[in-house]
Amino acid sequence: MASYSISYPGPPTTGTYAINDTVVDSAGVTWYCTASGINGATFVSRSLDDDAVVTTLSVSSGVGFIPSATRRSEVIIPCTHAGTVTLTAGPSTGAENTYLSTFTVVAGTVITKTVPAGWTVIVTLASSATIGTVAVQTL
Repeated sequence: MASYSISYPGPPTTGTYAINDTVVDSAGVTWYCTASGINGATFVSRSLDDDAVVTTLSVSSGVGFIPSATRRSEVIIPCTHAGTVTLTAGPSTGAENTYLSTFTVVAGTVITKTVPAGWTVIVTLASSATIGTVAVQTL
């Protein structure tokens, strides 16, 4: 994951970017690359608080993780290969709510979910689905 800045507002219009690269525009908005490319990368924006933190995680299918023990967080999951994804989250393992149940994705799909502090998130992949490095932004 690399970080860049640009001298104009909005997402980058030139350059080569990889999934999970971040770009801060002239208005202070952070843009996250969700599909790599040269002059055609796809970005989503998230405004960051001064004390917000962006981290990346390598997530295994079916294994729970806690994005942040102390802060509400947005989990950004880039899908790199078509298949199905189930996304659950809850206050503890075994007490998750299902947010996506066998949701069909294509390469380039980005799933985002905001969860409270301390919640466990589980991403389960099937039918050849794969995901890239997951980004977590504290809110």
